[in-house]
Amino acid sequence: EIGDRYGIASALCTLANLSYDQGHYDRALSVFQESLTIRGEIGDKHGIAECLEGLARVAIAENQFERAIQLSEAAATQREVLSIQPSASGQEQSDLEKARARGMLEDDAFTSACEQGRAMTLEQAIALGLM
Repeated sequence: EIGDRYGIASALCTLANLSYDQGHYDRALSVFQESLTIRGEIGDKHGIAECLEGLARVAIAENQFERAIQLSEAAATQREVLSIQPSASGQEQSDLEKARARGMLEDDAFTSACEQGRAMTLEQAIALGLM
């Protein structure tokens, strides 16, 4: 009611994470995307990275490994630009998911996906997340 778009985007991301944890990947995808849209509109770069990471997890759950790596690497690049370290548990989860994706891709495909994700502008990463 008060138009707190940052609060709405944050609540949506929490809801998306809960949906993901419950195995509702379609719901998680749409809610992460809704949060990402708002965060892009308000310029919340930290929140954008958080949504990209969530979308990478969903992509892995849906066996979209190249997409997952691209989103994960784009999020990591954004965190580096902002000098934001993920939590220890967040980093551990990211590392496990990245290892799973790596195991499902040929070396060339994995390397290419990493390079593509790292080279993306913020706008390109958001566009990939919304696809």
